[in-house]
Amino acid sequence: MLFDVQGQLNSMNLAESKALWPLFEAVVNSIQAIEESPNKDSGKITILAEREPSTQEQLSQGQKRILEKFESFTITDNGTGFNKANYESFQTAYSTLKIKKGCKGIGRFLWLKAFNAVEIHSVFYENGQYMKRDFSFTAEKGISPEQDNVTSSDKKLCGTSVKLCEFIPKYRNKAPVELDVVAKKIIEHCLPFFISGNCPQITIQDGITTPINLNQYFQDNIQDSLHQDHFQIKDSEFTIYHKLFEAKPGEVIHIPDVKEAK
Repeated sequence: MLFDVQGQLNSMNLAESKALWPLFEAVVNSIQAIEESPNKDSGKITILAEREPSTQEQLSQGQKRILEKFESFTITDNGTGFNKANYESFQTAYSTLKIKKGCKGIGRFLWLKAFNAVEIHSVFYENGQYMKRDFSFTAEKGISPEQDNVTSSDKKLCGTSVKLCEFIPKYRNKAPVELDVVAKKIIEHCLPFFISGNCPQITIQDGITTPINLNQYFQDNIQDSLHQDHFQIKDSEFTIYHKLFEAKPGEVIHIPDVKEAK
């Protein structure tokens, strides 16, 4: 069966106010890949946020730098990698591989709603050896190359790098330019993982401002302000968490469903 990627994209809507949702999707994928790997207790995710080339002249001492808009994001993890099962799932729209985790199998298409291309480099361990799989993902060509994209790997560590390339202008112009704002929004979207206490170490950097450890940011700025209510339905106990997020005028905040069954 042939699948038209552009047709799938045409059927999806992504509001400009949700410009960072493709980044959120990539981060959640990395968290889940680490959960399925031997590194689940030592998971690490690094986000490199690259900005447009600066047109500013060298600033004199005391002047404030004007931050350029973000152009691409590279999300790197030490998860299980694109083994056969994960790659086949990626090739399959509405895949049910992660349905138990609430995944609908279409999240990766969000990448191509806001970015022109995606580059993926992955190392995985399968059939007693380390292999690497490199391919690109675009609306025009889909997965390229679809075949013969696997070779043996000299690197003996599993993991994946996903680069969201060429932020489409209408989304790029709506995305925040401050690194700490991006960090906060990732935490808001991934709040259940941070609350669980099992979230991999996540760091975001742009090469200009100070890198931010999202786990530390959560502990310092969000954790103590969470409120909890406990309740029981029949024999099951639940905890619901409440958090008030302050928004700037016109800012849209996504609040995830943060219910944890015990």
